[in-house]
Amino acid sequence: MIVTTAQHRLAAVEGTNERPILVIQSEYQVEQFEWDMSEMLSALVGSLDEPGSANNEQTSGIQLLVTGIPGLVERTSRFDLHAGVVIEGSQTDSGKVVTNMTIPGEQGELVTIITTTEYHQRSSYHLLSPTN
Repeated sequence: MIVTTAQHRLAAVEGTNERPILVIQSEYQVEQFEWDMSEMLSALVGSLDEPGSANNEQTSGIQLLVTGIPGLVERTSRFDLHAGVVIEGSQTDSGKVVTNMTIPGEQGELVTIITTTEYHQRSSYHLLSPTN
């Protein structure tokens, strides 16, 4: 399970009295999570064979653990109150994922591979069709 905490606040009101645009600032915090996918990886490699088979012995130490390090999303949205839609916005995302995988090597020995992926992303969006 991934737990996310969100906070939103009304930062400003733009536009006119007839057509107010609400500027909403949001922050999302994602807590650390772990997914143990070892059984799935073992099944893919062949551990579902009969007990004692060569494949079962080869896959007995297989591991795949994915850990998400706490991340942050910051978003600003402009909401057209009259039309009831978000007309534009932007957001930044950042976080890190660590993958720890143990698999059989070329000689049948178990080999551990640890990868760390960090991401930093900025995106913006806007409504393409005009609002009435």
